[in-house]
Amino acid sequence: MKNTTKILRSFCFIFVMIPFLACAEEISTSASCLATDLEASSLSHLEAQPQQENLNLLLKMDDLKNQLPHFQQALAAAHSLAPDLESFRISQVSHNIISLIISAKSPAKAVIEAFIQQGKILYAETNHKTFLTDLGEESATVNQVTDQTGDQALELPQMAATGKEIIVAVIDSGVDYTHKDLVRYMWRNPGEIAGNGIDDDRNGYVDDYFGHDFANNDSDPMADDKRSYHGTHVAGIVKTAAQLGRIGINLKIMALKYLDSTGTGWTGNAIKAIDYAVKNGAIIINNSWGSLNSSRSLVEAIERARLAHVLFIAAAGNGDSAGNGINIDRKPFFPAAYKHSNIISVAAANDRNILTQWSNFGGTNVDIAAPGLRINSTVNGNRYALLSGTSMASPFVAGVAAMLWNQRPDLSYKEIRYILFKSSQSAQFLKGKVATSGGINPDNAMALARNYRHDPNDKDLPEFMDSQGCYQ
Repeated sequence: MKNTTKILRSFCFIFVMIPFLACAEEISTSASCLATDLEASSLSHLEAQPQQENLNLLLKMDDLKNQLPHFQQALAAAHSLAPDLESFRISQVSHNIISLIISAKSPAKAVIEAFIQQGKILYAETNHKTFLTDLGEESATVNQVTDQTGDQALELPQMAATGKEIIVAVIDSGVDYTHKDLVRYMWRNPGEIAGNGIDDDRNGYVDDYFGHDFANNDSDPMADDKRSYHGTHVAGIVKTAAQLGRIGINLKIMALKYLDSTGTGWTGNAIKAIDYAVKNGAIIINNSWGSLNSSRSLVEAIERARLAHVLFIAAAGNGDSAGNGINIDRKPFFPAAYKHSNIISVAAANDRNILTQWSNFGGTNVDIAAPGLRINSTVNGNRYALLSGTSMASPFVAGVAAMLWNQRPDLSYKEIRYILFKSSQSAQFLKGKVATSGGINPDNAMALARNYRHDPNDKDLPEFMDSQGCYQ
């Protein structure tokens, strides 16, 4: 009895400390447009591999606020004699999803199965690991960084910012927000006072002045490890591409860290970052990461972003272990292969619009190509480096999208997406490899955006919708 009381107190403390997010609008996208094989009516498909000691799960509850205390009590009862119960880790991922780590042999599995059968848990799935989509340090000149931009950098003169603030969230390994080329473009939470230990804006995060670190659950998204330069490099590409129009842009880059220094992270933390970006005003989210594993929880997070009219730019991925690109129409890479109308999936090409050997591709699931080979951009400590990967191509598209939205803030995310696709530069080597058969062309996109006639009744832009009503 004494152990059970201690267990219940532990669970209640965790529950009280978890901030509740605002309820999202009900998902309306047709199920055929979302991921396949996502229904999870039992844990049978989630059994740990022999070498795994734990199951890392995402559980969606029918009524989290009311059901979670009962779930906690059931867990405590099932483990009343287990001395290691306090090793359980529960955290809230969204307004109705929790993550839970349990032993592969834990009796908690029976509790979860019972709640599923009772309809109190709507589904259970693995909280998968995800990873960044550059080619790694061996393919970069990170060891030869310089103190100034190289010849291949796309640096432009400083321009006066004008118009509406365009916030681009970089969900990645953190950003060196003190970098001399980024500091004036970094987003700062207007409702937060830095360093006072108070959640001033009551968004559930204390001192999230520059964003948040979901990997370490703290308020500092700084890329403070010498190996975590990836997000800083991505942020620099966003900034550079957004300035290609040679017009002033009030760009703000929101740093959201969820990948650790090894370049890996958890789907649950990516979902938290997506929801944070949407809730705090980002209109574009760059995602230079992914996984071969699909996730219903991630699908729903992207749908929440779509309902908030947020563009979701996703790297298509960098091929197999032999360095050859994968057709993600046949072997999907997520989130790039999801079919939401706000996703732009990006492959990597060289400066001649030829797909790189290692870039993933797909005539249906990949939308467009962008520069991704030996791209010079910012890295930690006021330095610069060349990196390659679809990780570099994705923020190029995100930056160009920001540039277009700066010029035409009246357009919807569908229209910005349409303009990017319609203005792409057709290339023989991209036919059948990406849906548009082309690479991004910032000049063409700017010209089309400038003359685009906004039609509020043209909601579907059917040129890029398939027979199932899914956008391509």
